[in-house]
Amino acid sequence: RRFLQTVAKFHHYSLGNTILIAFQKPSATMVAGFNRWRELKRFVRAGEHGIMILAPCFPPKPKKEKPPAGAEEPKNEADDEGPMSPVFFKVVYVFDVAQTDGEPLPSVAVPTLTGEESEGLYHRLEEVAAGRAIRIDRVAQDAGGAMGYWDRHGTIWVKPGVAWNQATKTLLHELAHAICEVEGCAGGGSDAETIAESVAYCVGQHFGFDTSVRSFPYVATWGHDIKVLKRNLGQIRNISQKLIDSLETATMNSYKWLASKLAKCNLTPE
Repeated sequence: RRFLQTVAKFHHYSLGNTILIAFQKPSATMVAGFNRWRELKRFVRAGEHGIMILAPCFPPKPKKEKPPAGAEEPKNEADDEGPMSPVFFKVVYVFDVAQTDGEPLPSVAVPTLTGEESEGLYHRLEEVAAGRAIRIDRVAQDAGGAMGYWDRHGTIWVKPGVAWNQATKTLLHELAHAICEVEGCAGGGSDAETIAESVAYCVGQHFGFDTSVRSFPYVATWGHDIKVLKRNLGQIRNISQKLIDSLETATMNSYKWLASKLAKCNLTPE
């Protein structure tokens, strides 16, 4: 909660302003105006030079005239014209966090899962992947710290040597990416990652596998704005249901296969 509240206080800068910031201070990592830093109980050090960016200035909204008593309020056609365009831009200054002192900013750690109880679910996910002609690669490689990825050419890579719980969560996440792409809902960046990790959590929960210790921080780092989560809720539900149905079908097929083998020996599965 503290992390999202902090992120909400920072502006989302345009491409032009991002370039301006990078040009003037390439080392900048997190910027905000003088007053924003004060709200976060951090203070710009004396003598620091601000980073110049451009702030849009919009025309004043026309005042609505109050209709006479009993008359219907007229429709304001300006409301249908969409967002207003700025009439000019003015120079304002922001400062990088390295130019400030004060209370430390909260952060979110995304831990690696431990435990081995989800191995069975992992193997059922392998069946689901095979049914969709998706190959799973567990060969060691340098992936820059990533736990896995979907390469869009029919292969999911899952980092070897990690606990089954981490491997299962990663496979859930990457399968969600794969299914989302087939379904045509794969956006980019925060939307895609928010969907994939939320699906991993939902499907894991359905089968008694709790990924929240990793999933919630992961979603928090991508879905800085609650709107990102809200606009993807339908896709999260849709992809989760497809994966759950596929897993339950895989379970039933495995049961039928085992039952047929045992029947030949005059045995029944417990």
